[in-house]
Amino acid sequence: MANDCDGARSINEAHMDWKQRITVDPGVLAGKPVIKGTRIAVESVVDLLGRGWTPEQILREYDHLSPADIQACLAYASDALKSERVYLLPLEGSAMRYLTNENVSGTVIQELRRLEHDVLSVKESMRGERDLAILQRAQVEQRLVITHDKDFGELAFRSQQPASCGIILFRLSGPDPDTATAG
Repeated sequence: MANDCDGARSINEAHMDWKQRITVDPGVLAGKPVIKGTRIAVESVVDLLGRGWTPEQILREYDHLSPADIQACLAYASDALKSERVYLLPLEGSAMRYLTNENVSGTVIQELRRLEHDVLSVKESMRGERDLAILQRAQVEQRLVITHDKDFGELAFRSQQPASCGIILFRLSGPDPDTATAG
């Protein structure tokens, strides 16, 4: 029988049925998928792996998890990505209409405007506004919402916003705002 600490063998086993280990409960982390019996989000485990952590390091820091829990997170992410759709944005020279959330940096907004996109900034004109009002304005003005807040997509889905009300989840990895530009 394999030792639970022997992450390499367990992590690399064939694709598993993640439904035995991953659950979604609106009362836990606002309904994010988590490892059953914990408040450890699937996204947190996948993020750690993506940042270069080994399964062994994760198991050492979160000693209540098992190699099978990590495998379940990867299997869940794999299944989620299989159903993900990617839509290509128009090529350069085609102006887009964006509504940037308050958490989008001024540098990104300036770069989008420099590229001649029509940008309405929540920071400039709707500071502190409620999420639904932002989505409704984007819909009325036919704008794509750019945000760092991934919960906007879920909100758009739950409030049954039409498909034309798109959300772009923006993630930056640059060391400072001057190196993190759109383009």
